[in-house]
Amino acid sequence: AGLLLVAFTVVLARVVRDGRRVSCGCFGSATDEPVSRATLARNVALIGLCVPAASAPRAWFGAGDTVAASLVTAGGLVCVGLLISALVQMKAATGSVFALPVRREV
Repeated sequence: AGLLLVAFTVVLARVVRDGRRVSCGCFGSATDEPVSRATLARNVALIGLCVPAASAPRAWFGAGDTVAASLVTAGGLVCVGLLISALVQMKAATGSVFALPVRREV
């Protein structure tokens, strides 16, 4: 999750750097605010919270816990596969994984 957030934050940083006004949609349709430095700061703080969680000592798993951990791992691998598939489709459709639609205001 932390690595996906890092990748998403890199894309947002490019949007802010280029001065584009793109709605984040981070909380669904609850807000139409454009991506800003505040969005980047929030993501960096969340990434910072991922570090201690990822480096926390691992608990010993019993037999039942191993099955649950295996199912969670399998679900994560399926999600990664779906993400890769979506990125490949985006590249095929737009020519770039990082392409964002640009709204032209009249």
